[in-house]
Order: sequence, then C-alpha cells, then structure tokens
Amino acid sequence: MTQTSIVTYCGACRGTMQAAGKDAVHLLAPIFGPTYNRDQAQPRGYRTEDEMWERRLETKERLDRFKKSE
Repeated sequence: MTQTSIVTYCGACRGTMQAAGKDAVHLLAPIFGPTYNRDQAQPRGYRTEDEMWERRLETKERLDRFKKSE
C-alpha cells in the first residue's frame, strides 16, 4: 500500500475504483491478509463500471424471476 492507495470499506467501491485504474484496497485486506502490494491486487470480474451495473441488473432480474416461480 502506498500514499496514493485508496482504502475502502465497501467491496463494490473498491472494484469501481480499481476499474477506473486506481490502486484500491479493501479495509480488511491489510488487516487479515499478508502485507499488501499493488502487484497482488485481484482484478474484478468486470472491466468497466457499466459492465458491473449490467451484471448487477442481470442478477437482480434472475432473482426476481426465481422468486416469482416459487
């Protein structure tokens, strides 16, 4: 972690910052994990914030369909 790292308490916020090219780390990562270095950052499953929101919407729609089928 460096002076320019952004520390977040929200995993989604960390992912958004990382998708924007920032060095972001979740608050608990340096506490419970080994010493954090930027080269250890795990990429998110999406490349852009738009892709993240599209996936969230798709997941919500799937859950809504599942709830209706019960």
